[in-house]
Amino acid sequence: MGGSKRHLKVCFTGHRPDKLGGYTTNPLQEAVKAELNKIIWELVEDNDVTTFYSGMAIGVDMWAAEIVEILCSLLNPERRHDIPMGRLCAIIPFVGQQNRWPIESQLKWIKLIHKADDLYFVDKEGYAPWKLLNRNKWMVDNSDMVIAVWNGEPKGGTAHCVRYAKKHNKKVINLWEAIHARLG
Repeated sequence: MGGSKRHLKVCFTGHRPDKLGGYTTNPLQEAVKAELNKIIWELVEDNDVTTFYSGMAIGVDMWAAEIVEILCSLLNPERRHDIPMGRLCAIIPFVGQQNRWPIESQLKWIKLIHKADDLYFVDKEGYAPWKLLNRNKWMVDNSDMVIAVWNGEPKGGTAHCVRYAKKHNKKVINLWEAIHARLG
């Protein structure tokens, strides 16, 4: 013992609510949140993870960010930058990401943005699908590990992110089977 700890960085990728039972709370979403909570705490306790990147999209990204924010508040309540424990970094694909969302989602996004330790805008204002892919690439390139909630469908942003991470030899932990085991 006595060696210096590594400070690992993790990012999240996962589906929007429409692929997780809809936009109202349901057992699948509750299982996703429970597995995210479990893995986030394990990563901090056992694996020297200090920084979490969230792409801040509705669904898995924001659920993970909410859990990380609670953890950060407990581990580093003053949010001191000299304490490398529990940092939430919001990686935003473009300025105005939230503008087309329902108002409840926009308000949740704003609240999380204000609580994040760091904000990084990958691109300028205006939606384009490639900006979401660039955001995912940025997160993978700057992470040591990817936590995925991916149902295995070969198309879509989550699938692209998982493939990109594997191509770049990043460790990917897909929670999909654990989520379904939790559901019984």
